[in-house]
Amino acid sequence: MKKLLLTTLCCAFAVASYAQSVVSNHSVSTSTLLSLEYAYEQALGDKSTIVLRAGLPNRMLYDSYANESSISIKGRSSWAYGITIEPRIYTNIERRANYGRNTYNNSGDFVALRLQGTLGTPNYPTGEVCLVPMYGIRRAWGEHWFGELTVGGGVSYATCYNGLNFKPHLQYRVGFAF
Repeated sequence: MKKLLLTTLCCAFAVASYAQSVVSNHSVSTSTLLSLEYAYEQALGDKSTIVLRAGLPNRMLYDSYANESSISIKGRSSWAYGITIEPRIYTNIERRANYGRNTYNNSGDFVALRLQGTLGTPNYPTGEVCLVPMYGIRRAWGEHWFGELTVGGGVSYATCYNGLNFKPHLQYRVGFAF
């Protein structure tokens, strides 16, 4: 009986010590062949971080309107300089660690609120500010590489359109953490 209790306590301690919290890291990532962003992810607690990003994001400007007979969403892609602030809460990092799955470089599922400001390049000088709640999945491959899929929808204001517009969000990002 004592052996069984000692074995159970040792196993519980091993699982508890394996449970990890989120970590801070630097990374460079891209979501298309023409975008490149530097990011710093700062741990704020066991499950939460804030991501600060700067660079050339992939930007789509949307103009949406609705009348009694139809809903319209028009999009336009352009190059831009951007800054992003993105608080995140990792929802399953402890559970992944308890099951023995990889949690390296914050490999887990998260919910986030992206606040992004972009300013167009000189050939298309428009500004945009958007606020997008989203759900994401981040997985690490090896020691440095990661992939991130995010989906969500929010609002944006662009200088080339009047008023607030719906901002759909679907993105796959590949990055290198260091």
